[in-house]
Amino acid sequence: MPSQTGDFPAVFDRISLFLARRTGDADYAQVLATDALRWALSQSQAGIDVPFGVLLAASSRPAAAAIRERDNEVAQQESIAGIIASLRPVEREVLRLVYWDQLSMGELADYLGCSMRRAGALLDKAYRHADRRAQRLGYILAGSTDETA
Repeated sequence: MPSQTGDFPAVFDRISLFLARRTGDADYAQVLATDALRWALSQSQAGIDVPFGVLLAASSRPAAAAIRERDNEVAQQESIAGIIASLRPVEREVLRLVYWDQLSMGELADYLGCSMRRAGALLDKAYRHADRRAQRLGYILAGSTDETA
């Protein structure tokens, strides 16, 4: 197993939780996490390091339809979760990965397949869009610098 992903139980738990939150189906999440770890192990045995962000991205691809369906349901709510679910898919995912799943900027960049600088720019843009939508609904997000009159 790649050194960047740590030990199997911790990685499995982290991926399972990520997928269960996104799909709303814990059993399906465990199946996908198991498949992802099997793939990472085969890559490791071939001498290929698999960073955690890449492993997380690979595990979420099969669940894309279930994740989209769940997001569409949540987007109808007038709540912070609804605000985030109503963002563009990349923005929504970036916010969730950093704030909900607590990925580091390096892991986020690996997940997105981009540089850390680009990942930071995407995070900033996503936060600004979420903040604008939240303000329209009367929410104030932590760290917001915009003042509403």
